[in-house]
Amino acid sequence: MADVVYISPDSFKEAASPRILGGTGLELAEHQPPPPNWGDYSPVPNSVPVKQTRKICGLHRSTLILAVILIVVVIAAGVGGGVGGSLAVQNAKSNAENSLISNGTSRISTVTITSISTRTLTATGTTGTGTSTSTGSGLVVPTGLLALDCPGLDSEGDQVIAWDASSWTFTPTCGTDYVGADFGAVIVYSFHDCMQACAAHNHFSGTTQCAAVTFSANQTYQIARNFGNCWLKTGTGTQNTAAGDTFVSAVLRSSI
Repeated sequence: MADVVYISPDSFKEAASPRILGGTGLELAEHQPPPPNWGDYSPVPNSVPVKQTRKICGLHRSTLILAVILIVVVIAAGVGGGVGGSLAVQNAKSNAENSLISNGTSRISTVTITSISTRTLTATGTTGTGTSTSTGSGLVVPTGLLALDCPGLDSEGDQVIAWDASSWTFTPTCGTDYVGADFGAVIVYSFHDCMQACAAHNHFSGTTQCAAVTFSANQTYQIARNFGNCWLKTGTGTQNTAAGDTFVSAVLRSSI
């Protein structure tokens, strides 16, 4: 039985020439493969998968939420500012009106609508072949009892109507009706409007035809019977000084 020989790894360098160890036994081959050359081998560490974050419209979820919250805050601030500004304007307007009323520099006339007055007008004419009659609807106006500061107007003195560079000064007398001398009837809603109608007539006509006015606060009665509640006059006519506090008349004292 041949002897057993253990060969160390370094014995590969002796493989250049063949020989027999111990005369008998195992025989070394002339050529042995060199040991593998692993170079700069180093083990690759286990890779950790990268977590993909979900995006909405190209934005991270947290960024999108913050953007939506910011937009909502901006819109709410704009709406709140607009509402606040509107309320402030209304309060300022209300305070200004209350201040004017409390200082006696403004009067508010209230018209209460009580009925609709109508009148049927009938016109009869004579033609070459006979007589013809036509009937149609007359005046249709809202009526009521207007506010009138009588007898307070007597103590206020003259009333001035100004228009551009011109002005007309009237002297009012409460409870007085100038009967007659009428040349026009007007439907108005305040004594001031009646005086202004007189001044406007003189302005556009270039005359002083309107020399006085009579105003009645009782539209319900006057419009149905006299086609108006303000009468433009060429003079004072006959003065009825017991007409009551729903009447006021005024004389045109001067015009510039």
